[in-house]
Amino acid sequence: YEEAPMKIDISEILNRETTHIDINFEGNVEGLENPINGYFFPENVSFRGALIRVKNLLNLSGKINFQFDTNCYRCLQNIHGDMTIDVNENVYNAATVKPGDDVFTYEGNYLDLDVILKNYIILNLPMKEVCSPECKGLCPKCGKNLNKGKCDCDDDMYINPQMEVLKQLNLNDNE
Repeated sequence: YEEAPMKIDISEILNRETTHIDINFEGNVEGLENPINGYFFPENVSFRGALIRVKNLLNLSGKINFQFDTNCYRCLQNIHGDMTIDVNENVYNAATVKPGDDVFTYEGNYLDLDVILKNYIILNLPMKEVCSPECKGLCPKCGKNLNKGKCDCDDDMYINPQMEVLKQLNLNDNE
């Protein structure tokens, strides 16, 4: 793959020479070089879509695809995943936007695709990733991965002394 520049020349749309530009991007997204919320992005990000002029704004639509590495929230096992995100975003001329407006903008004849892709990726990452829905996690006493077998710890868990009174409640009574 040849890396496309992250700044898209939108002069043809702005000058009304065309109504849309096809975008096929494969490459690194600025800002994803370092881990974000425990997620690592080892491979390139791809985006396939189009930029369409609609009256006085531009509409970016398409799909982002990327791979990631993170640790299971329960057992800390490495997870390698793949994610596809749908994009449908209006992009406004920066000169027409009021300060504080929470919208994507372009300046001059170029649209910086990095900002939009990075935001979509970060906002769509799961807060907690698990290796499987049946993951048993780690023993809170000895740290053994319970997916690989039972540990030798007592079933009596340590209870915070402030919560000891809750142990006396019988939750099975239907009185």
